[in-house]
Amino acid sequence: MRMPDRPLASLSLILSLFAMSVFSVSAQPSANAKNAELAELAFIAGEWRGTLNGGVIEERWSAPEGDNMMGMFRLVKDGEGVFYEFMTIERAGGTPVLRLRHFSQGLVAWEEKDDLDPYPLVELGEGRAVFENKDTETRLIYERSAPDTLLITLQKSKAGKTIPRVFSFTRMR
Repeated sequence: MRMPDRPLASLSLILSLFAMSVFSVSAQPSANAKNAELAELAFIAGEWRGTLNGGVIEERWSAPEGDNMMGMFRLVKDGEGVFYEFMTIERAGGTPVLRLRHFSQGLVAWEEKDDLDPYPLVELGEGRAVFENKDTETRLIYERSAPDTLLITLQKSKAGKTIPRVFSFTRMR
């Protein structure tokens, strides 16, 4: 039985408006995120592994030390490195800020030397951290959904739609 198009369109509009309101409301850092200590992000630390489009993905994060954490990501497909990311979380103006840079094989940078987008921490909860770049309308959400599982959701907003991509990792060590 075919349902009328109008209720589906209304539901789609409601869901889109809800997603946009969630995205825009959280754009302002919460008090606990703005003043967060790096120790509160220690749940990200570890060696994580998953799969993506027939390849293997790994993400490794150091434990907080001083004013920073350091991480790396790689995608290996058919035995070859496809791309890499190097990341840091550092305190800037009292707030933890995630910065990352992408590389192709041969360590060829995607971004220009001085073209680095910051992702300040905008939301922090137990086992959950949300970093957001307002200029690019992009969020990175780190969640420990179970003791040995890390989910990283990349959300991009385009033309009023939020497009999520979830990367699922299992603890290697």
